[in-house]
Amino acid sequence: MLEEVVAFVRTLDDGTIYFFLFVIAYLENVVPPIPGDLPIAFVGSLIAITDPAVPIHDLSFAWCWVWSSAGSLLGFMNMYGIGWLVGRRVYGDTENNSRFAQTVRRFFPPENLRDVQQNFSKYSYWLIAANRFLTGSRSIISISSGLSHLNFFYVHLCALLSAVLWNALLIYGGVLLGDNWRLLGDYLTTYGLLFSVIVLGIVGFFIYRFIQKRKAAKEENPPNPLH
Repeated sequence: MLEEVVAFVRTLDDGTIYFFLFVIAYLENVVPPIPGDLPIAFVGSLIAITDPAVPIHDLSFAWCWVWSSAGSLLGFMNMYGIGWLVGRRVYGDTENNSRFAQTVRRFFPPENLRDVQQNFSKYSYWLIAANRFLTGSRSIISISSGLSHLNFFYVHLCALLSAVLWNALLIYGGVLLGDNWRLLGDYLTTYGLLFSVIVLGIVGFFIYRFIQKRKAAKEENPPNPLH
C-alpha cells in the first residue's frame, strides 16, 4: 500500500502535496491503523531527492511542517472532542439511558472512569506534550484528555508543541536521507516495537497492581453471607 501511495504522491503538484500532508496527518489521529509518519518523511525526501526518474518538486520545508502539524493538531482536537462529548453525555448526564450510554457504562463503569481520570491527571499534560512520540497511544491520549475534561487551551498547546517537534524530525529525516528515505521506516519500526514493549510492560504492571488492590479490599471487607 505504501508504494502505491508514494507513486501517487509523486504525480501531484506541490499544492496538492501540502494538502495530502494535512489529510494523512489528520487521518493518522482519527483512524490509527493509517500510517502517517512514513508518508510525512517521504514528502520531506522530495525536498532533497536526486532520483532523475522522480518529477521535480519545489516544496518548502516550512510549509510541509505547517500543513502536517495542522493536520496532526486538528486530528487530536477531534478525538479530544469525542472524548469530551462521551464523558459529558454518557457519564455526566445520569438520566441518559440510551442504548449507547447503557452499553458504554456496562463495559466501562463510571467508577473505572474516575480511576482513569485520577491516574491520567497526574501526568496528563506531560503525556499530551509527548503524544506524537508515543506511537500506538496517540488516540488513547487524546480521547482520555477529553474524557477527563482537561483545560482546552493547555491541552491543545501541549498537542501543538508535540506535533511541531515530531513532524519537524520526520520531515528533516526525509530531507537528510533523500533517496534513502525508506531507511527511516526501519528506524520507526524498531522505535515503535521498543516503545510497544515498554508500554505493555507498564500496562501489565498497573493491571497487576489494580487486581492486587481489589483482592486486598475484598479480604478486608468480606461479603456478609446474611445479605
